[in-house]
Amino acid sequence: MRIMLLMLGAVAAAGCSRSTPPVPDAAPPIQLPAVAASSVRLQPLPVPSGPATEVPRVTMSFSGHIGKSAAFAMELERAGDRASGILTSEGRSHPVRLRGTWRNDGAITLDEVTAKGGSHIEAKLKGTSLTGTWKDKKSKASQTLSAGPLVPFPHEKDFAQAFVGTLGKATRIRARLEKKGLSVSGAYRYARSRDDLKLSGTVVEDTGKAALTETDAKGAITGRFEATFLTPALLTGTWMSPDGARVLPVTLERAEAYPEKVVLSIPDAPGASMAPQESYDQASPFCSCTVFYPQIDGLKAAAKKALNQSLQQAAGPAKMDRAQCEGATEETPVFEEGSWSISRSKGRFIGVVFSTYSSGGAHPSFSSECRVANTSSGQLFKLSSLVSAEARAKLNKLVTERLRATHKVQDLTEIGFYQDPIDLGAEPDLCLTEDGGMKVQIDPYEVAPYVVGDQEVAVSAAEARPLVTSPDADELFPLH
Repeated sequence: MRIMLLMLGAVAAAGCSRSTPPVPDAAPPIQLPAVAASSVRLQPLPVPSGPATEVPRVTMSFSGHIGKSAAFAMELERAGDRASGILTSEGRSHPVRLRGTWRNDGAITLDEVTAKGGSHIEAKLKGTSLTGTWKDKKSKASQTLSAGPLVPFPHEKDFAQAFVGTLGKATRIRARLEKKGLSVSGAYRYARSRDDLKLSGTVVEDTGKAALTETDAKGAITGRFEATFLTPALLTGTWMSPDGARVLPVTLERAEAYPEKVVLSIPDAPGASMAPQESYDQASPFCSCTVFYPQIDGLKAAAKKALNQSLQQAAGPAKMDRAQCEGATEETPVFEEGSWSISRSKGRFIGVVFSTYSSGGAHPSFSSECRVANTSSGQLFKLSSLVSAEARAKLNKLVTERLRATHKVQDLTEIGFYQDPIDLGAEPDLCLTEDGGMKVQIDPYEVAPYVVGDQEVAVSAAEARPLVTSPDADELFPLH
């Protein structure tokens, strides 16, 4: 089954506590623009009344190169002689915070703020140009650093992107933003919230500076963002309350998914929906796990409570242990992401697919598992529990014939399958489909090597109905 990380998301029953290494919900290394530092913004800090010296606050953004080819983007803020900022560069899985000094003569020294100590930068600012050296503290290797004004959108002027990040010190949020010309629109959601907050505003093309207004479902203004797109995949700045009394830092970096709420079509529960919830665990700086799990609304209280407990359990825990994180580095991070999607959204029986993606091992791996939600009883079950041994034999034959036809071979072992005929085992993974039928999902390694990939076999409602033993067979597989 093709993992649906761009759709909604939750992990199979084992969650992230698996024997195979996991990974973050972080994105691949950000490809940044070629050289180029940005606008300067002076904002006097509040000072006591009386003869006190005003401390200027200066923010500048840069694009440039480390060495001959490693592109980077960086934003620095000066307050007195202190400097702080954020940097992202090719080859990094995440942006890194910077801290150091910024003198009146333009001399800047910066250290990466990491658990084990990062790199060191010494540079000189002349106008909007920055030149100096970048030194790796581990290897002691030193490379030249050069930068100029920020070029935030060197290739994609318009784009749509999912983001993950933090608001304040540790509040985890997800966002989706779309840029069209000078307009930016989208939404964001707290990890444990089921409701979106709408975002709309503008961006300055040359500097990447964006001003966004946040509104709730009723249209009331609930906050504002002032931030800079260092790249289309990295946004950094501040959030403030409508009255400006609360100001919090915000950082958003590229993510693979923005889980959306799904509206269901259930005859006895009009308005029912499934919304994503998120659990997150970071066992070490470069080793983490994210699990999205669905929660249903709009059912009778008992069925809702039972189903939501079962759905979260089926997703599994977002928990990593030290053994799973062994060998994780910035260059080769270990992360695992559990996601979910809806395979059937209408009727009393809803199809839910739980998927897991892991970066560990010789290559990335993925797996999936289907469940059926009975929205009247609150039961969550596997379709395979309704299939007898005799019916499984018929299903094995049907799957073998379909796979031979798909791959245009007489014997599946000719193209690398482990067996022909196919034996799906005692618990084949069966998913309800929107057309009233079902599909058989086969993960990599189940019947063939990884290189052959996952397999899907469609089974019509007429073919599926005789395979299950259930008084609800007509509802599970309606003949239209």
